Amino acid sequence: MKQLQKAKSLKDQIYDIVKEDIINQTYKNNTVLNEKKISQALNVSKTPVREALKALEAEGWVEYVPYKGILVKQMSLDDLKDVFRVRKCLEIMAVESAVKKITPPLLQELHNSMQRQEALLINNEPVVGEFIDYDLEFHGILLKISGSHLLKDLIGQMRDKSKSFGMQAIFSSRSRYKETITEHRAVYEAVAAKDLQAAKEAMAVHIDNTFNAAMQYLSSHAVKES
Repeated sequence: MKQLQKAKSLKDQIYDIVKEDIINQTYKNNTVLNEKKISQALNVSKTPVREALKALEAEGWVEYVPYKGILVKQMSLDDLKDVFRVRKCLEIMAVESAVKKITPPLLQELHNSMQRQEALLINNEPVVGEFIDYDLEFHGILLKISGSHLLKDLIGQMRDKSKSFGMQAIFSSRSRYKETITEHRAVYEAVAAKDLQAAKEAMAVHIDNTFNAAMQYLSSHAVKES
């Protein structure tokens, strides 16, 4: 478990730490989160831990189960479908805004990000984490171009939800790396051409294909339906 820092309140730091441990599956589905153990591990009182767990419960990361306590909530494939429906709308809004606000320096930044991801595939067998970092960078630049902090926060929430399903596994196939790069290039070219319709369609295809790859993997690994 990570160490606390002084920059944030104890409750917010504990929230971040526990949420990250849920996302990276350190805490598996249906794991009981014990206030006392967490407080001892972080050397804090139980009060900020309790407050952090309440915040996580409000966001659907954990749930209170009578006679058991606070458990990591197991999301279903239907939950993932909802996450991607929302994310698709948000990403299309972001690229639509980017087309309208793109400048030559920002377009170059987007191009450089795309090239770094392509080089990773050309030069060696990509490391999943590194490839995903570049994926985040590409989408992050689009969000920066859009200038919307709200979109950034909402898309971040949707990404966190999807990562809790072990989304890194969708890149277990080299073909998905290639598909992702092709899809990113289609988005880039549409933005560069300031073709609003093409940009929206390219982003929709990219998110749909990511969702389909996730569903294919997760369905074969027995994630439950609602």
